[in-house]
Amino acid sequence: MKKYKYLRRDDRKRLAEMYERGDSISEIATAMDVHPNTVYNEIKRGDLSTPVPSGTQAIITNPPFSAAEGFIRRSLENGLPFALLLKSQYWHAASRRALFYQSPPSLVLPITWRPDFTGQGASLMDVAWSVWLTPNMKSRTEYIPLERPTVDPTH
Repeated sequence: MKKYKYLRRDDRKRLAEMYERGDSISEIATAMDVHPNTVYNEIKRGDLSTPVPSGTQAIITNPPFSAAEGFIRRSLENGLPFALLLKSQYWHAASRRALFYQSPPSLVLPITWRPDFTGQGASLMDVAWSVWLTPNMKSRTEYIPLERPTVDPTH
């Protein structure tokens, strides 16, 4: 079994690069020769140190639920518009109330159907987009349920 290890700054940078490239936690752990929990805990902290590439105009992602707050805080620091796909009840927790009032999203857009993320059938989880159009500017949050898009079978 891999050992737990304290990650140095260069380790964190490598982890962030791999994670943002789309490598799985187990792939990162194997490549870095650490226990998967080391990788998971680093991601959960949301302390990924890779800078946003220059020219980036917005951030759109589906962070791990346990790391969502770290992603929100890091995205707020970047100052770019961003959208995160979160569990629909994300903002219901009392522990997140301060974050919501400190930096409220511009929009909360619940998806009114359950998307199939894996090709294995619809998820059992309800999700919603939380969108910050102008990060770090307090605004009134709009709640707009999204309708399921229609698919044209000819395209």
